[in-house]
Amino acid sequence: MSAQRGLVLLARGGYAARGVVYLIIGLFAVLAAQGSSQPADSHS
Repeated sequence: MSAQRGLVLLARGGYAARGVVYLIIGLFAVLAAQGSSQPADSHS
């Protein structure tokens, strides 16, 4: 019974980690979209 409980906790941790990765990727996508909408600075 204890091994099954450990496996369930491990699976939940994996789902949580996947969610965190998706959140980080989504944040980077939003930041990239905002950055591409602004004109680039042409002055060196």
